[in-house]
Amino acid sequence: MVDAALGTTVTVDAILNGPTEVTIPPGTQPDSVVPLRGYGMPHLRTGVRGDLHVHVEVTVPTRLDQDDAELLRELKKRREDVAEVKSTQAAASGGGFFSRLRETFSGR
Repeated sequence: MVDAALGTTVTVDAILNGPTEVTIPPGTQPDSVVPLRGYGMPHLRTGVRGDLHVHVEVTVPTRLDQDDAELLRELKKRREDVAEVKSTQAAASGGGFFSRLRETFSGR
């Protein structure tokens, strides 16, 4: 979680190149994909290598001691632009264009 927020470099096993370093940029979100150009499988006819897609999984800790919890509370206080977690139903009831279109065709 911290590495994704601050940015880091990790080593992954590339298909043909073996261990390869990948730079994870600061602010990387869960389920992001970082492409490594030219590290994928070669095309059968041309031999040109494709891209290797590194899928980023961000793990949020499930257990925090008091010091860690206090640090996260302090971070939350300092951040003014932290988005609230909202349910998808609440967002859909607000009605963006596609939500209204879906509701029109589904008969809701």
